[in-house]
Amino acid sequence: MHFSHPTSVVIGDRLVLGERCRLYQQVTLAGAPEGEKAFPRLGNDVVVYPGAKVIGEGRVGNNVVIGANAVVNRAFGDNVVLAGVPARIVKRLDAGSESAAT
Repeated sequence: MHFSHPTSVVIGDRLVLGERCRLYQQVTLAGAPEGEKAFPRLGNDVVVYPGAKVIGEGRVGNNVVIGANAVVNRAFGDNVVLAGVPARIVKRLDAGSESAAT
């Protein structure tokens, strides 16, 4: 994991974090309230830009870019760029291209 600007990053309980992830400032990765089965998951090579949130059942696959201030509250697959509130796919990445986290 790489913290580019490790200011005000919140990482909640039960997070599953892949390899080579990059988190920017004011990122929140938080599970659902106690007793719920939902928890965030980031795959390998994920970049989470400033202010983004991955909450509750928010999960992303490998080689994903989460745009600034996006709110990911459901599952997404591999090789996508996410943006918006709630997050949606705004671009698909070539699976053979350089990883998002580099």
